[in-house]
Amino acid sequence: TWGRVRNCHFCPFLLFNGTITDYMRPGDSSPISEISFSMLHLGGERTNYVQMRLQESVAKFMALSSAATDAFILGMNDLKRNRYLLWMSGLGMGRDLLLDLDQERARTALWLVRFWKGDREWFLRKLLRAHRRLPALVLSEAIFVLLLVAHYLSHNASPQDVHCRASMRLYSMSGFLAVAMFALSFFGFVNGLGFLVEWPILHQLHQLTRFYHCAEQPPKMIHVSDGGAVDSSGVLQLLRRRINRILFVLNEDDP
Repeated sequence: TWGRVRNCHFCPFLLFNGTITDYMRPGDSSPISEISFSMLHLGGERTNYVQMRLQESVAKFMALSSAATDAFILGMNDLKRNRYLLWMSGLGMGRDLLLDLDQERARTALWLVRFWKGDREWFLRKLLRAHRRLPALVLSEAIFVLLLVAHYLSHNASPQDVHCRASMRLYSMSGFLAVAMFALSFFGFVNGLGFLVEWPILHQLHQLTRFYHCAEQPPKMIHVSDGGAVDSSGVLQLLRRRINRILFVLNEDDP
């Protein structure tokens, strides 16, 4: 984890680059922007920087900085057809990353971790991930329950006419709830609707439709892929930190 790397005095300062592909501010011409990961901070110039969560895995951010297929499709050859092919083939290597964390959620998670006797860092990561998806998960499970009840009433209950009408109403309610969730997810910048953006299924539908979150403040969850769409070497980050001496070794075979 980043916490163990930070506490180890023999580890160098690790710095990885990634690319954000689904957020732009009003006036920006492209949703592509740079993001960096280190043991101290997470973020970029467009999203601002937040403190790195020390319980996160270093391997996850190393893999994100090498998500080459997502960077090529979402960053360099961004067409709806290519997005659908990437989704259907299952070759996407990027990941939805939680950019910021509500303090109330963090306090609740830390309180629950105290009662866990196993690997607390692993449990904390899983708990934070489940906690932010809970509101959308409840709504999606409600849709699933309505469909199950409607199916049962239409096939296994009697009298048939009464239960058919009831099942039709339940089918209509589930369809309306699903469409409402999908429509309202495009307004994630409104207070109270941000949890819909954090639901992975809806976030993936946004990617397929080439929807970019456009607001002054970034969403809490962003899609991160390989840094090659902007800078995969990390030299840009070193220049911004005004490092006097930079030794850059490049070994690649890109066409």
